[in-house]
Amino acid sequence: MSSFHEPVDHIALSESQLEALNETNMEPSPRRGHEILCVKFESLLQSQNSSTPASFREMVATWKDKNKSANITGEICLRNPFEENYFISQTIEGPVETVRKLWNRIKEDSRVLEIISSTFALKKERTYKTWALSLGSDGSDKDRGKN
Repeated sequence: MSSFHEPVDHIALSESQLEALNETNMEPSPRRGHEILCVKFESLLQSQNSSTPASFREMVATWKDKNKSANITGEICLRNPFEENYFISQTIEGPVETVRKLWNRIKEDSRVLEIISSTFALKKERTYKTWALSLGSDGSDKDRGKN
């Protein structure tokens, strides 16, 4: 039997494994070299005042500023720009502990009506160098930040 193993570019985690990272001094044995935590999720977000792409852009601008200073990058896509509440798809990535804390804040945010789905992975490299924004279900009005 061959001992050759293909390099692993990411390690999938469950939410309980994500929480355990903090409890084990951030060093689970397979993590070596995987210093970026990536959280992908879809959520229903309560709109602020008026449901317009402009008001959503204002919220995203605030998030981008905060995340830039925390070394967090990713993508956010507004799927229904003219509905009462926002359905968003989002990816956040950055240093493990920083992203884990942000994820916990997102889950507790009163504007988040529901987390519909979420996945977690440790990665060697970022997918996004900066923030990417997409408004509309057809992906129009894209501002891509991919490598």
